[in-house]
Amino acid sequence: MRINEIDRRAFLKGIGAATLVCTGAGCSSGSKPEDNVQIDLLKIKRSWNSIIADIRITNINDFAIKDIKIQFKGYAPSGTNIDNTKRVIYQMIPSKGVVIIPNFDIGLFKDQVTDVKAVVLNLELINPQRK
Repeated sequence: MRINEIDRRAFLKGIGAATLVCTGAGCSSGSKPEDNVQIDLLKIKRSWNSIIADIRITNINDFAIKDIKIQFKGYAPSGTNIDNTKRVIYQMIPSKGVVIIPNFDIGLFKDQVTDVKAVVLNLELINPQRK
């Protein structure tokens, strides 16, 4: 995916917030459904080596979606990708709807991770012909 990436520097050292947004031509009608999903990471904290966040998912598609697969990429201070996790959010998000998932475990990351990027890899459509 060329969009839906998040770049947050050094939020792992404390509580922070970040936004994963749809930008550019990817938000226009006729785009991929993955491109029309906004994800906000709220109240991010580190618990041991795991990263926990409240996640808000906004679906701007004209149809409901579910089972959103996201890859979280962990970066060292040098910018080198040193860790990755994949998670599936098993929630149904209605058309033009918002769902908040509290205390979502993004996964285990090495201690040197100071930056995380997230990419929406895939999702399932629910009745894409109906509005």
